[in-house]
Amino acid sequence: MLGFVPMPHMAMLLKADSALDKWGLPVDTGVGEAIPCKITYNSTNESIQVASGEMVVYRATILFEGVPQISYKDLIEWSDDWDTVHKKQPLAIDYKHDLSGTPVAVKVTV
Repeated sequence: MLGFVPMPHMAMLLKADSALDKWGLPVDTGVGEAIPCKITYNSTNESIQVASGEMVVYRATILFEGVPQISYKDLIEWSDDWDTVHKKQPLAIDYKHDLSGTPVAVKVTV
């Protein structure tokens, strides 16, 4: 895949159920897969504009190896360097392509 980008981390992609909880958030099905990735944290508290037009401070950017099927309803779970577990929905999903136009990675902002 991207041999020049190290993938030292692992994140779980938890597929969401079609049902929502009482707060209107997706409920994970408990079914997921562990995917190698590179996690970069937002230590400067930068904000991004999401599809609704509002500005939000994101927690991290995760570059997944390969092309896992990720939707905005899914949850991504990972542990940081202090073994704190985070579980977030994607704010932005961006497919990365090689020079031939083939998708090779997925960048997810959470």
